[in-house]
Amino acid sequence: MIAWHLRLGIGRVSIVPDPDRGSLGHIETKVPRWIDPDVDLSPAAQDWLQRRIQMSLAGRASEKLFTGRWNHVGARGDYRSATDLALYVCGSSEEISAFIKWLDLRTRATVKFHGAQIAKVAAALLEHHTLRPRDVERLIQEWYKEAGAHRRAIREGKAE
Repeated sequence: MIAWHLRLGIGRVSIVPDPDRGSLGHIETKVPRWIDPDVDLSPAAQDWLQRRIQMSLAGRASEKLFTGRWNHVGARGDYRSATDLALYVCGSSEEISAFIKWLDLRTRATVKFHGAQIAKVAAALLEHHTLRPRDVERLIQEWYKEAGAHRRAIREGKAE
C-alpha cells in the first residue's frame, strides 16, 4: 500500500511465507530499467532509492501502528535491505544511521496518515493471501470513494 503511494510500481503482494526469500510475506516492485546505482546517482535515482528504502521500512512501521509492538525479528531482512540501499547514497556509517532514522520518521508518518487504507488492504490479504496490483488499486480507490461519501454525509448532517 505504501509502495503504491510512493509510486514504486508494485507487483504481487502476499502474506504467504516464502522460505527462499526468508520472508513471511512480500511485495514485488518493478525496478525501472534506468536504475543502476552503481553507475548513476542522479537526483532521480536517489529519489527512487529513498522511496524504496521507505517501502522497506513500512512493514515494520505498520506493525507498530496496528499491534503496538516492533517486530525486530520479522523486519530484520527489510531493515538490512534499507541499509544496503542507503550505502549507495551515504558516505559513512554515521550518515547511513542518520539517513535511515530520518526515512523511518517519514515512513511512520506516512503509515499513520494512510492507516485506514493499510487496514483495508491488510484485511483483503488475510482473506485472499495474495493480491495483484489491480486488486490493491481497486481497494485504495474504494477507500477514497467511501471516505468521500462519508465526508459528504457529515457535511449534510447525515452522519456523525
